[in-house]
Amino acid sequence: MQWNRKLAIGGATFAIAGLLLAGCTAPDAENGGGATDDGTFLKIDWLANEKAGIDAVVAAFQEANPDIQVVVTTADTAQYQASIRTQLGTGTAADVFYVWPGDGNTAAIRQLDSGDFLTDLSDESWVGQYPDFIRELVSIDDKAYIMAPLATAFTPVYNQAALDAAGLTPPEAWSDVIPFCEAASKAGKVAYALAGNNLYAGQAPYYNLVADLVYGTDTKFDQQLLDGKTTFTENKGYVEATEKYQEMMDAGCFQPNATGTPYDESNRMLAAGEALGQFLIGTRIAALQAIAPDGDFRIYPFHSDDDEATNAVTLSTQGGAAVYAKTPRQETAKKFVSFLADNIELYQAAMPGTIPTITEGYTPANANEQFLVDTIQQGHAVHFLNQMWPNARIESAMVNGIQGLLVGSASPSDMLASMQKEFDTE
Repeated sequence: MQWNRKLAIGGATFAIAGLLLAGCTAPDAENGGGATDDGTFLKIDWLANEKAGIDAVVAAFQEANPDIQVVVTTADTAQYQASIRTQLGTGTAADVFYVWPGDGNTAAIRQLDSGDFLTDLSDESWVGQYPDFIRELVSIDDKAYIMAPLATAFTPVYNQAALDAAGLTPPEAWSDVIPFCEAASKAGKVAYALAGNNLYAGQAPYYNLVADLVYGTDTKFDQQLLDGKTTFTENKGYVEATEKYQEMMDAGCFQPNATGTPYDESNRMLAAGEALGQFLIGTRIAALQAIAPDGDFRIYPFHSDDDEATNAVTLSTQGGAAVYAKTPRQETAKKFVSFLADNIELYQAAMPGTIPTITEGYTPANANEQFLVDTIQQGHAVHFLNQMWPNARIESAMVNGIQGLLVGSASPSDMLASMQKEFDTE
């Protein structure tokens, strides 16, 4: 079975963390750092949970180009998505900035394209090196707008030492999930740490539940939704996935009062072995290894039914570098983006739980990377959920609905009804 491999990103997290490289301040900051492209300055805005990757590439870029002053700022997802349109609209956006592929959130290329904010990068040599399904995801009408360095997946990540100490193995099918949660509790552990204080963290388990139940049985769901032939509230897979999320909550698969837990604490719980696993996007494994450099954090597949024929994994590219169409530093910006493409292995090596999007000559370095490669090669990769959603409000309804499930203020049917309402709203 061949899966639809179109993508867009639904999430990650975001609390501002400014990073200034090269110890310099930006000239003429209100104009993005200068009014001309004299090849001496570049400003980059980036996603915080990929900081390690951009740091590695910028360090190498500055070594190769010592006359170019580079300033990088990073922020977590929610704040980034909230501010990017303001920056673009007021002409204060960075020369190079992080965007998502596809549609479905306010910083995705299909949401930004109508503002003529993105430079067409189709003539860059690296575009032709993308696999077809990646090139489709970073393009609109065959024009490529993103140098996306990584492919990764939403999966549970486990502390292998904690699993071994508890004498447990990760669930291989849905019938194993609730017993695994119960066994973890008996061992004095949390099965899955959940950073419920972060609005976007709650979608990670949901992405896993939807994969098998919706796309494992019906790869045409997105088009049927757009054509009005199905709805979130009527689709059997979405209904079952949402109900199973509620079942996991009720069974104690997550820690009590998860809505009060920030990412730093959920990461600490997993790194310390207080939790056995955590549903994450793969780029966040870097944060775990920063806490416990010698920790063995492993990706295992998660399935929301017991039918191997429907096995699917939400795996795609999260996003990457776009060039601001209105920056006067077009050539310097393109020079950096090309450097990123040429040194994609530097970026990927700093980001555990990922593989490069340009894979020529690439050999997986560990079992986690091999899992991602195998998922693509076996045709089990499906896009992140919001790829084909026509507006960003649907994602907001989803993440708010998940918060409602966690605190008991909404039911699965309430959540799906709110998503459908936003889908139906012009």
